[in-house]
Amino acid sequence: MPDGSKWTGLRRDCYNVHMVNQEAPIAQERSPDKGSVVELPVLYTIGHSNHQVDSLIRLLKSAGITAVVDVRSSPYSQHNPQFNRDLLRKALAAEGVKYYFFGDSLGGKPSDPRLQNDAGEPDYAAIAQSSAFRAGLDSLLELAKTETVTVLCAEEDPDHCHRKRLIADQLTLSGRAEVRHIRRDGCVETFLL
Repeated sequence: MPDGSKWTGLRRDCYNVHMVNQEAPIAQERSPDKGSVVELPVLYTIGHSNHQVDSLIRLLKSAGITAVVDVRSSPYSQHNPQFNRDLLRKALAAEGVKYYFFGDSLGGKPSDPRLQNDAGEPDYAAIAQSSAFRAGLDSLLELAKTETVTVLCAEEDPDHCHRKRLIADQLTLSGRAEVRHIRRDGCVETFLL
């Protein structure tokens, strides 16, 4: 189970989504105080890992993704140069998928020493409280009103990446969105509170 006691379970859906309707997806859940149904935006995450670009695009298309939000602090890869910012943007555009860079606000490795612990590692609690991060989440949710969005980083396993441990946690725990993780095998995982 991910990250300790916050999470109560995992839903793993292993099927191709192939959304007929390209509107931004909405999840419904019961409001804890009134029992009424609350609509939440659905956001996806994906890690490019060592995929080939065409494999990544197939995964994106199978989930109906229309926009990729790159949250890598440094949008370049020495080991997987096909995912360098400009090359990725061009490959996505050729397939009709929009590219946005939010690594400056939602990146997991900020250069600001106030957002790092004594060992120089990212301090997720401090990052989550920063005005840049909160503004980045607001912009992400605004984009999700009109697009089917995935947050992209390098790590395939969301349990080892800030896109789950920071971004998804903040959105889910605050009740602002449902977050689903697209895995290498095409399955989509949703962590449940």
